[in-house]
Amino acid sequence: MKRPSVNDWERLNKVYQTLAECEEALALDADIFEIYLKQRDPDTKRHGKVILSHDASYLYGYEFSCLRDTVDPRGGSR
Repeated sequence: MKRPSVNDWERLNKVYQTLAECEEALALDADIFEIYLKQRDPDTKRHGKVILSHDASYLYGYEFSCLRDTVDPRGGSR
């Protein structure tokens, strides 16, 4: 099974009018991603916006978040 890639789930170019709209879409994405991960790792755990899974060698952490349009996801600001 192919490992999930950050690029598979990035939504950085998606713009929402409100934080509530963004968080609703984020929750749906997290639900779908959790189901996908549980196929590979039945012990996958979800804690709010964070999902933890593992394989024989690594522990993976995935965090879903909404950013304001003035925040550069690479660490800077506009």
